Amino acid sequence: MKELITELGEKQETSDEKGSQVRIPFNSFLLWWSNVHKGGKRGERYRKMFKFKQAKLNLMSDFDVDNIIATPVGAKGTPEFRVVFKYQQKNGKIKQISPWHDIPLRHGQTH
Repeated sequence: MKELITELGEKQETSDEKGSQVRIPFNSFLLWWSNVHKGGKRGERYRKMFKFKQAKLNLMSDFDVDNIIATPVGAKGTPEFRVVFKYQQKNGKIKQISPWHDIPLRHGQTH
């Protein structure tokens, strides 16, 4: 972590350096995430946005994993490297999608 921050030209505090060795269990992270995103206007906006995205996924109940096209962009091993995901729809059009929001976690799963 220290080398990465130095290469990026960021200033690193000594306390940050020590903290880079800490591992956070997933259950602890999930508990924190749930507490931070519950209640209040901000939490309500997040829930509404999540419901909207969930509804969008439900509309894709005929999602076919075989129609995903992964295209590498930029030179491998550089900060510019990305993988862009696209989906060929039934009408033949190709649409860019998000692997985090548009692709079901398991094949055949719609929500």
